[in-house]
Amino acid sequence: MPDISEPVFSYPTSVVMFHLYAVVLVGGALLPNQTALMDFAERPYQSPPGNGDSFQQAFYLAGGTYTFTVMGEEDANCGRLDWYIDNVKVVSLQDWYAAVDAKNVVKTAVVTVVGNGRHTLRGVVNDKNGASTNYVIEIVAYSLS
Repeated sequence: MPDISEPVFSYPTSVVMFHLYAVVLVGGALLPNQTALMDFAERPYQSPPGNGDSFQQAFYLAGGTYTFTVMGEEDANCGRLDWYIDNVKVVSLQDWYAAVDAKNVVKTAVVTVVGNGRHTLRGVVNDKNGASTNYVIEIVAYSLS
């Protein structure tokens, strides 16, 4: 008979999070902003947008090195994001500005998640491209895999 005194548990090695379900920390509420032109038919953003806006989501993951992927929309009114995992900056000044609107844009970075368990992903609007007219961040989803 197998020993069942200790449960066997392994942490996931990938996670996908939809931005619409993020918890806003600073700034306006997330608005769904639906459009048939984006994958998953929406690109939520904080309204009104502002420098310093922030949001977060919790997730469970095994420690290790991952590709962090963000899908969203670039436009002439978009800002830049800093990304943190467990309060450690993993991506700086991810720029969502584009002179011409571009939908379903994918940006990636290699990041490290320290330790198995519950973690927190946080995004913070950190200024904007000099050509941008605002601080809008229109993201659909982010993942670690």
